[in-house]
Amino acid sequence: MNTEIGLFQLAQDYANTRHNGHLTIMKFTGKWRACFGTPWSENIREDISKMVEGNTLEACLLKLLKNPVKF
Repeated sequence: MNTEIGLFQLAQDYANTRHNGHLTIMKFTGKWRACFGTPWSENIREDISKMVEGNTLEACLLKLLKNPVKF
C-alpha cells in the first residue's frame, strides 16, 4: 500500500473515532496543512497557521498523527 494512502486512512480512522469524522487537509503553493476538526473562527488565517505543516502530504499527515491538532 502507498504510504500516503496508509497515513490518510490512519488519519481518517482517528478523525472518525475521536472527532466526529472531521479532518481538514489543505494544499497551498509550497506546503500542506492539516488538522482534526474544522478551522472556523473569525480569524481563519490564524487557525490555518496553527495547523500542522509539511512539504509533502506524507510529512504533514505524519506530523498530525504524532501531534494531533484539533479545532
